[in-house]
Order: sequence, then structure tokens, then C-alpha cells
Amino acid sequence: MDIRQASPDDLERCQALSPRVRNTHVWQLRLAHDPITPQAADELGGTLHRSRLPRSIVVGP
Repeated sequence: MDIRQASPDDLERCQALSPRVRNTHVWQLRLAHDPITPQAADELGGTLHRSRLPRSIVVGP
């Protein structure tokens, strides 16, 4: 995967994408916060975990 700045040419490609997507997995966000540690009182961490669904789903209009 390449991450780059978008260009006007990208708009046409994005508009050609189907709004419907079939998925078998989702991303689960797990947040971590340690209120006991003073230096971590203002810190919040998170990790993403890929989770398999019991069956595929279709998302979109």
C-alpha cells in the first residue's frame, strides 16, 4: 500500500467504486487508559484487532 497526497485524477477513480461491500471481518478498537499512573493520566492508547464475523455481511445502499 502506498500512501500519498490525493490528486484531482483520484476523484474519478473513487466515484467508480461500488458503494456496496461484502465483508467477512471487521476491525475492533480496544482502548487502553491507566488512570492510576500520574504521567499517563492524560494519555489514551488504542489498538485495532481484526475480528471474523460469523457470516458475511453486505454494507451499503
